[in-house]
Amino acid sequence: MDPNSGTFVLYIKMFFEREVEIMKKLTAVLLIALALTLCLTGCGGEKKQNDSGNGADGTAKYSFTLAHHHAVDSITDHLCTNFAKLVSEKTNGAVEITTFASGQLGTEQEVADGLLAGTQQFGAVTAAGFGVDTLPFIFSSWDEINYVFNEASESLGGALNEKLKDAGARVLGWVPCGGRQMIFVDKDITSYKQIKGLTMRSPESTLYTQMFKALGASPVPITWSECYSAMQTKVADGMETPISSIRDMNFVEVTKYCLMTNHMWSTLALEVSNDVFDSLPEEYQKAVSEAACEASQAAFEEAKQAEAEDVEYCKERGMVFNEMPEKETAEMADLMTGMKEEWLKGRPGRQEIYDLCLKAVEEYAAKQ
Repeated sequence: MDPNSGTFVLYIKMFFEREVEIMKKLTAVLLIALALTLCLTGCGGEKKQNDSGNGADGTAKYSFTLAHHHAVDSITDHLCTNFAKLVSEKTNGAVEITTFASGQLGTEQEVADGLLAGTQQFGAVTAAGFGVDTLPFIFSSWDEINYVFNEASESLGGALNEKLKDAGARVLGWVPCGGRQMIFVDKDITSYKQIKGLTMRSPESTLYTQMFKALGASPVPITWSECYSAMQTKVADGMETPISSIRDMNFVEVTKYCLMTNHMWSTLALEVSNDVFDSLPEEYQKAVSEAACEASQAAFEEAKQAEAEDVEYCKERGMVFNEMPEKETAEMADLMTGMKEEWLKGRPGRQEIYDLCLKAVEEYAAKQ
């Protein structure tokens, strides 16, 4: 996620080497124009980043964009629009956020990179890039993963956020998205063993590709917005996804079978770039944080309650759901041991987060 090198800047420099004298004259003109501008606006005060005028009460008004890659009216979209609404209410309209769904402002990876680089303002992205949250067979229920990320005495979400802030962004809210299942275009898969030899769409993450390789499948990284067409044209035999996305993205139209594996439990992160957050007055920072907390909790409850309804919705449209035997779940988990060890090997930072995750899981179990 490092920003691009200065190649373009060097190119511009070389291009103008023959025009040094002309550039000097242009520079002088620009300096004069700048001086005149400063004279004209000298009493106007400092203009804040993204300041687009004043609110009704005379306070500074800020306008931002929020990007996500999920469909309009999906749970992710509900999260984002609810968050924007709450921010506006809590700041009396001084901070306005416009939501752009379905990858309108870029792919999920582009939004994630942009948040760190400061070219994206707000965004909602799946937290696969953090790694530990999507290690196979770590979590087993909605309430457990929510506790680990948001409620534990040393929450995983808090620890990950501290690391992210050093990189250029911060997480305002964590929303568990549910267990991830395997879906297939036209193959009635009833056992994880049948996945061997299949071509499976994978997110653009090494954890997912390694998982499929451990199952003997051939992973094909495909960006989220292209998954529907990939299933429709049979670029891959299948993919994996939370149940909510089968409905939200209309995958029920292009896939027929689902194997309930719960192999991973993914999490959505509502994020803001450090530059944007730091540009806000303290009272607005507090309002944004509170709005994110409320919207995230509401989205979690919505997703959790909607899962059974989503399954029925898909069944009514012809999708077949196969439960994987408990014995096979344990076998499948054993196959993932090697990739977990490889992911942690020689990475003390990852080991630290992983240990914190296990500690929170144990803490949750002790409370039950």
